[in-house]
Amino acid sequence: MNKRHNFSGIIILLVVVGAIIAGTLWFSSMNHVSSVPAPTLIPIGSETSTMFPSSPPLKPSSSPSPTPFPEVTIEEQQAFAVEVKEEPIITDWPEDTEALIRLDSEPRMIKDSLSVIVPNRDESITIFFKNRMNRVSVEQSLKKIDTSDAMQIYPKLLLHWSNDYQLHVKFRVSQEEVIPNVKDMYYFDLNGAMTYDGQMLQFHRFIGNVAEPNQWWQVAIDEPSKMKPLTSFEIPYLIQSVDRDGRYVMLSRVIDYCGCDRMTSSVYSLYDTTMGTYEDYPLEVQLTKDYRGSGSFVADHRGFFYDNEAALKSQLPTIDTAVQFQLKDYVHRASFSKDNRFIIMITGPKEPQEGKKLDLTIVELATRQITTLSQVINGRIPYPSMQESNLHPFIDDGKDVYLFVNALKPEDGEVRYRYNWNMKKLIKWEPPKTEIIPPIYQAGFVPSDDGQYRIYSGGIYEGERRIISYEGILNKPWEMWIPNSHRIVRLEGDDSEHTLRIFDVDTRVEVNYDLGTLVITGSRFVSADGKYLYTSASNLSHK
Repeated sequence: MNKRHNFSGIIILLVVVGAIIAGTLWFSSMNHVSSVPAPTLIPIGSETSTMFPSSPPLKPSSSPSPTPFPEVTIEEQQAFAVEVKEEPIITDWPEDTEALIRLDSEPRMIKDSLSVIVPNRDESITIFFKNRMNRVSVEQSLKKIDTSDAMQIYPKLLLHWSNDYQLHVKFRVSQEEVIPNVKDMYYFDLNGAMTYDGQMLQFHRFIGNVAEPNQWWQVAIDEPSKMKPLTSFEIPYLIQSVDRDGRYVMLSRVIDYCGCDRMTSSVYSLYDTTMGTYEDYPLEVQLTKDYRGSGSFVADHRGFFYDNEAALKSQLPTIDTAVQFQLKDYVHRASFSKDNRFIIMITGPKEPQEGKKLDLTIVELATRQITTLSQVINGRIPYPSMQESNLHPFIDDGKDVYLFVNALKPEDGEVRYRYNWNMKKLIKWEPPKTEIIPPIYQAGFVPSDDGQYRIYSGGIYEGERRIISYEGILNKPWEMWIPNSHRIVRLEGDDSEHTLRIFDVDTRVEVNYDLGTLVITGSRFVSADGKYLYTSASNLSHK
């Protein structure tokens, strides 16, 4: 009995001692927690990458992959820190956007994600964050690698924080061995980057697609050896002609390049090859040679259109060559006439309405006089994809304008019209009977200046008669008439050699000129006087 009492006393003693020890540990832990200092805000301009107490440090992988990014020297980092400038913090943020990425060499290119074609040179970007960021998490996201992509290059990467909301990044591409084609790219994404309070960013990335710049070339038609570049661009622009004299060219850079056929946005500039000057337009103002949109638009005499509301919001300066229009109807398509004196439009309700046809509207630019043929077009014009954007619904041969619209029922294919400039009447039209073009295909053609000949997809026609089949003298469709003549011209070849082919329809004589290495990259046309061929090309050298 005494032994049991002694044993019970020992148990009670142990319990009391344990309680005292536990209380001491708890009190100690409380004192430790209360001694943790409050998070310190990083001052503007701090260069230190800081782990924030409210965001646990990111632990490196137990077996990290070796990074392919070259090491950055202290001297390089210091030089970059001096080079960059702190930008004002953005306060007006687009909805559902946590970061904006800007290409510093082209400040108009700023978006939540960018995919741009860049030259083989160093490029820098600035990343603006909506919220305060965990710097280390951002830097780790930038240096993620994609082992499955053999075409990606990893240049030396310089980083500089102006503050917790702004990061500057420089890609030292010039120090890499890069094959200049658009399959070579460098990129990063911010997926996994953490804000100061632990929120994860997604869907923000930058892709730089490396390519050689294109130039605008002038080639003498009858002496092709006399050819010269009219530009010396360092940027790989998409180059398009806008006038028949070759003086002005439209330059564009896609901000969401994908190498696909979908419609994309671009920043545009108009370049004067005579004066060597640029006329830049903001991202909101999209230039186009054929307009589609609201009745509030601008037509520039030099050969292009843009939306007037976007121009007003962007506070675009007034230009002498620009004419503003305020039409009540939606413009389904607008193009300049052959002589650039008129604008030809199909107008009407934006959405097809049963029993209601579209109008043909003609505007004389000099006098602003408007001629409208009401409800004469029974069809619609589908919104073009990038692939379809070159399908021109108007063909103006100087005497008549030919229009092509889709039937309201898809199975009915295409509806074809002809408008006569003198009679001011619109009638239905069909191609020559020997040129069998089902309604589902566009019956387009390219007329000679005097209208005597036309190039169709199946051959060359004089009136209703096909005089040359592509199965005979010519093996493929030709593309351009030399103005004021019956000669047609085409550039053809590959990356190793190119040929200028000129065919005289009257004499059936073809002359070929070796142009050497010529990579045609887009727009080309013959000047109004018939003396020069203009083309967008890269790496052109005459043998």
